[in-house]
Amino acid sequence: MNNIVNQLRITGIVLFLFALISIATIYRQIDKMTADGRIVNYAGIVRGNTQRLIKLEISHFTQSQAASRWYPTSCRGNGAYQSGSKRNCCWHRSN
Repeated sequence: MNNIVNQLRITGIVLFLFALISIATIYRQIDKMTADGRIVNYAGIVRGNTQRLIKLEISHFTQSQAASRWYPTSCRGNGAYQSGSKRNCCWHRSN
């Protein structure tokens, strides 16, 4: 009887150690995947900005021309734009 109890204790300890090792491995793998996702996200940002730059360069836009295509006006119709009051501001496209 005593021999069976000792075997069960050893088996429980071994299973507990395997569980701890598995948890540590899973957390490490998740951390690696997060880093990979961050790299993919940065690559997408660079790709998008490169495409935008090429598009603007092909269409011979300067940055000031691109910025002047959209201008802020008040939604209340008086045409006064107050910086800092984003709530009362609409962006309208100029022709």
